[in-house]
Amino acid sequence: GGGGGAGGALQSVQSFFSSSYGQTFLILISAIAASIAIAAMYMANRADNTNDKHPLNGILRKRIGLFQRMADRTNCATCRPEAVESAVSDDVLESGADYRLA
Repeated sequence: GGGGGAGGALQSVQSFFSSSYGQTFLILISAIAASIAIAAMYMANRADNTNDKHPLNGILRKRIGLFQRMADRTNCATCRPEAVESAVSDDVLESGADYRLA
């Protein structure tokens, strides 16, 4: 005698899902599950893209390149004149030296 209650519950669930409300409920649950799956895939893909490079990576590379180019300059914009170099190396600044601090 205890199995009669389970049979009645099963029949009421079957009648609910066969009704138009039950079908609408199944479609709604399916749409929610699909939305959650798509959102999870999007978030996982987004997390992978952001972890590849550090935000300062490009800035640091640009600065290093800038200072490297400044150090490797061959034009004499940053060179000191020979007269001043010899005067400074002798620790005596010649009065005729053409050296100005920029």
